[in-house]
Amino acid sequence: MDSLDQGVKGIPVEAVTYKDGNLHLGVKSIRGAFDGTLKEDGKTIEGEWKQSELTLPLVLSRINETPDTRKEQDPVKPYPYDEEEVTYENEEAGVKLAGTLTLPHSEGPFPAVILISGSGQQNRDEEILGHRPFLVLSDYLTRRGTAVLRVDDRGVGGSTGNFSQATTEDFAGDVLAGIEYLKSREELDPTALA
Repeated sequence: MDSLDQGVKGIPVEAVTYKDGNLHLGVKSIRGAFDGTLKEDGKTIEGEWKQSELTLPLVLSRINETPDTRKEQDPVKPYPYDEEEVTYENEEAGVKLAGTLTLPHSEGPFPAVILISGSGQQNRDEEILGHRPFLVLSDYLTRRGTAVLRVDDRGVGGSTGNFSQATTEDFAGDVLAGIEYLKSREELDPTALA
């Protein structure tokens, strides 16, 4: 089973039964189940998805190709600013961090921000449910004259390290390493970093 909105593929469906137009799918790994009935047109199965305490209506239908899940808020290239893939180190932790730095086309030095992800393992765009809020934020800010650094969490994407064994202090060290990296860039104003 795939969840396109969440960007998750290959979720194992452990139980499948179909009898007299009734379909049951059991997905133990995420504590979910679908129960539905084949409609008279033979093209859709209407039912309910249950997961933990949540019950939602769900209609299954056959499609010929995977739909485009790109959200309209995503910026479209070519951007009116520079985008650079960067890496730097949290030397104390021995972790290499990978990210994207966006720089305005106007003349610097520019103020700069580093975007810090919330809970859970996040890539540099903080991609969740088909949304990329950090990509959208960096586009908005860079178009208005602020350089933006967004980074894969340790152990995610191009960054090394082990996310599951890291503490809040470790993540704070990764952010400080990002700030030091920004201070090293001559096109950025070291007094205007956030």
